[in-house]
Amino acid sequence: IRDLVRSRGLGDVYKRQVWVSFFIHWAAIRHVGSSAERLPYCRPAYLAFSVQLLLYGWALFLFFGETRSVLLTAALAMTFSTLGDLFNLQFPRVKERLGEPLFYGILSFAAAQVFYILALFSLVSPGELISEGFFLPLLAVLVIVSALLFRLRVYNPARPKTVMYGALF
Repeated sequence: IRDLVRSRGLGDVYKRQVWVSFFIHWAAIRHVGSSAERLPYCRPAYLAFSVQLLLYGWALFLFFGETRSVLLTAALAMTFSTLGDLFNLQFPRVKERLGEPLFYGILSFAAAQVFYILALFSLVSPGELISEGFFLPLLAVLVIVSALLFRLRVYNPARPKTVMYGALF
């Protein structure tokens, strides 16, 4: 008989697989100097990680019905995150068809954020967050982290202004 307290579910196994795969990937490419040189090595792995998480999200939604609204919004968020990765990883075929796909990636990630927020609000109401004093600190962290990520990872004066405005949004 299985010891239910000590046994680990499949979810733990899958999460561990993703993390182990990610760290093995980074260890294998740590010698590559710049992000531009790393991109060709990283594209398939990043997209594979993203698709794997997407499939887990939709599987959870399909198999666990008691909390369907949060799982649906989380699966939709993962879908838009995967689209964002597809656009932002600068695959040659995507660039051929769209020109500069970064703007579409930014829009996809913005949609993903909206769905992640909806998932959060399906678990905890904004009123509850406000009454418990968590809303403003959470909002501040989200704004500060987004601003820092934009400045450190996205902002580049050489990029088209439409891309920069979309990223700032």
